[in-house]
Amino acid sequence: YGLAADQTFSTNQVIEIFRQKTAPAFGVSLLLGAIAADAGGEVLDVLQRFSESLGVAYQIKDDLEEYISGEAEELRASILLAIANDQKPLQRLKSSSPNLKHIFDELMVVEKAAQLLEHYKNDAVRSLNALNDAALKSWLNRITFKMLGGTP
Repeated sequence: YGLAADQTFSTNQVIEIFRQKTAPAFGVSLLLGAIAADAGGEVLDVLQRFSESLGVAYQIKDDLEEYISGEAEELRASILLAIANDQKPLQRLKSSSPNLKHIFDELMVVEKAAQLLEHYKNDAVRSLNALNDAALKSWLNRITFKMLGGTP
């Protein structure tokens, strides 16, 4: 996906960007470790699904934290702007809109992004159900909740 200054994205497009951008970073790390440990194909499949959901959840959390802290300089490919744009398609919002915070509040964008974060976090945890190795499952659960918040 290009990131032209005037381009807006849907929520699905932003999630696909996360899936292609952040998720592979987690996946490579986990899969290389599993391959080095001679894990079977079933474990590799679980780790691939896990890392995809974890990567998307992590990026959503990052977008939320940057917006809430005021550190977000550019929201163009942000899940927050995408959620708002999905709800107000006739008024394509730009990250430079002067009343963006008001619009985000009105559309409950932060709350909806937090719900998406929970969905992908839960999806990552659920993907681990197929693992037979209790220690690996426990370790990955702890990492998930340490990275994304909440209690396992």
